[in-house]
Amino acid sequence: MLPASGFHVIDLGVDVATETFVEEVKQPKADLVGLSALLTTTMTAQREVLRALKEAGVRDQVKVMMAGRRLPSSGPTRSAPMDMLRTSSGWSALAKRLLSRRRSRSTEGRKP
Repeated sequence: MLPASGFHVIDLGVDVATETFVEEVKQPKADLVGLSALLTTTMTAQREVLRALKEAGVRDQVKVMMAGRRLPSSGPTRSAPMDMLRTSSGWSALAKRLLSRRRSRSTEGRKP
């Protein structure tokens, strides 16, 4: 869905090591990280990715989007600011909104 909306996507696949996410975020031009949890057991991996991004000092450099039927509305997974959806069908609209917010904040206070 994101490529069809004009986003460049790097699909890391399934069962990806936490360190791989951190290394990809360190690459230039990483703006968003999308994580999907279709099983309850994958929620633990999502928390690990968030923890690793924070420990590596890159969590504030990217927006994190999470989707999955098993995501809670509160609790440990929600400990960091992020946007969550129950399905990935709304990711394109959410990604556009997040990036437009980020761009508008980065230009605040600048003189034209």
